[in-house]
Amino acid sequence: MTGANLSEDLEKYCAKPMLEETFYILSKKNCVYRVKLIEKGLCLQKEYNGVVKSEIISIDDIIGCRCMRGKRLSNNCVCRPIQAKFNDPKVVDLKSQDIDENDISAYLYIYAYVLKNLKLLKSGQKREKMTVTLRFRGFERYEDNMKEAQKWKSTLKTLMVNRKMALSRKRSWEEGDGVNGPLTNGNMLVIPLIVSSDDYIILCDGVNGALTNGNMLVMNPCVTSDNKILIVLNPKSGVGKAREFFQSRVVPILTDAEIDYDVHVTSCPNDARNLMRKADLSKWKRGIVVLGGDGILYEIINGLMERPDWLNVLQTITLGIVPCGSGNGLAKSISHMSQEPHDQNPVLVSTLNIVQGVSTPMDLIRAQTKSQVVFSFLSIGWGLLADIDIESERIRAVGSQRFAIWSMARLIGLRTYQGTLSFLRVPEHKLSEHRKRSVVHSMSSQSLNFLSPLPSSKSFHSDSIDLETETPRTDCTISRHDSFHSVASVKSSFHSTGAGSSYQSLHEVGPVTMYGPTSVLPPLHQSLPSTWEVVEGEFIMVHAAYQSHLAGDCYFSPRSELYDGIMWLFYIKAGISRNNLFHFLLGLASGSHVKVPGVEMVPVQAFRLVPHSTGSYIVVDGEVVEYGPIQAEIFPGFMNVFATGDTKS
Repeated sequence: MTGANLSEDLEKYCAKPMLEETFYILSKKNCVYRVKLIEKGLCLQKEYNGVVKSEIISIDDIIGCRCMRGKRLSNNCVCRPIQAKFNDPKVVDLKSQDIDENDISAYLYIYAYVLKNLKLLKSGQKREKMTVTLRFRGFERYEDNMKEAQKWKSTLKTLMVNRKMALSRKRSWEEGDGVNGPLTNGNMLVIPLIVSSDDYIILCDGVNGALTNGNMLVMNPCVTSDNKILIVLNPKSGVGKAREFFQSRVVPILTDAEIDYDVHVTSCPNDARNLMRKADLSKWKRGIVVLGGDGILYEIINGLMERPDWLNVLQTITLGIVPCGSGNGLAKSISHMSQEPHDQNPVLVSTLNIVQGVSTPMDLIRAQTKSQVVFSFLSIGWGLLADIDIESERIRAVGSQRFAIWSMARLIGLRTYQGTLSFLRVPEHKLSEHRKRSVVHSMSSQSLNFLSPLPSSKSFHSDSIDLETETPRTDCTISRHDSFHSVASVKSSFHSTGAGSSYQSLHEVGPVTMYGPTSVLPPLHQSLPSTWEVVEGEFIMVHAAYQSHLAGDCYFSPRSELYDGIMWLFYIKAGISRNNLFHFLLGLASGSHVKVPGVEMVPVQAFRLVPHSTGSYIVVDGEVVEYGPIQAEIFPGFMNVFATGDTKS
């Protein structure tokens, strides 16, 4: 796109603003900002010495906004030094005891994480925080200035909620009371979308987005007592830095987004599973978020499936993950599908997934052994990769590098296993649809920017912009209204703690009932239909994957999507050369392993594995299950996860 076309597009987007105001920078003479709030975000038009530059901060990049008030200066020292920066106002929350009653200004802080192009980075892109401060002081009274700031905040929040409504994909909704399901009224659907402490429910028709009355969105107040997420934190994940990451990296983003939360710190194996099975989840309707690795999410999902109300829970609660473990396959897969620069800052990108609150369906796999049923979201493995995953636990302290180190050890001491692998191949017509979607997704990936493409000029701003209106206008008496809830009301509640807690592979959880969708497969002791294909003999490995990544640096199944209804079954028979096997392991980081001779990759709907020799493990989502026959089947889009971006074209 040329500079001229870019300018024309910006002018087009900014032509019909919902709100518009002129601001100034005190430290720069002749510098004027025309700030416009438009459907696609915040338009900044800078005029300086006759030169006009424009930029749009996408609504998809904005995570929150807060109204603030000037802080009362300390009287401890009469000879107070002059502030070094005119554009660095000292502000406090509206409910603070330190407000400056003499300051008539009202401040609106807008927080965004914009995508920056950085040549020095391998990925070339990175999310960086930008704070825009709008100081309203055009009226003589503080109350009028605050009403103006609140109007901007209210309109911006409405746009954010409306955008999330348009992007959220709930797999299915049953008629209900607005809490356990949507209210229906003809073609009108009221979805209880919980966003933050003063947000709204948008009325929409379920197809075209929000219903409007002229230029006004139809809104109802949202019940605030249930607007929380539950954060389940595993303090022993990975190298044991989950607590540190939460306090230093996650909490500031949740605060800026005004998201209330409770925290549960796991204290023993299966603590998270037991919590999910027994807890009243109605207080966490916004979602449940894991701070840890894939193993703790496995506990969460299987705990939910042990509830009698499992179906309602899966339909109404969205799950999320912030990677703090050594195996972070799902977090990387979500970022990969969303075209987000995950590797530069995995915790940041994944937390933004949660804050954006876009619910996306994900496939769920039902796996059955002789004595138990478990549910899976990542992979099922036997042989080489399963051995590496489990045996490398002894060097967990080195983090994700443990997989690479143990891979070399297993290559040197290569093992083979006797077994029978049976599978039901995906029909060709369904596979053709998958190929078409993949092509469209690949073609559109260049234009994806967080949640939607939006033309913008090269940013002329640093990480913060502080703007203010002119001095009071005495000829205006405008009454406007909105509300603001103090972010100070956001409290974290630690439901359980345990300094000596540890996290291990799955232990016995006692006599519980596993619910879930009914299997369509024959019992393990019965024969399979003749339509199934069978491979017998000596195997190096068998691994079924349904996410693109098994770990942050393991691009195992390049063709997998979050909800395509396909398991990609990989198997390697004995007889493959060590050189090819070495290139298989080497190619896991880039996805090139799928082209190595001797590596078979089959799209399946279901499979059964019967080991005939011992010495390995059967691993589901990184957790060891009963060794012996196992069969699995896929239920497409059966649960929901937080995922920004268009994860399925």
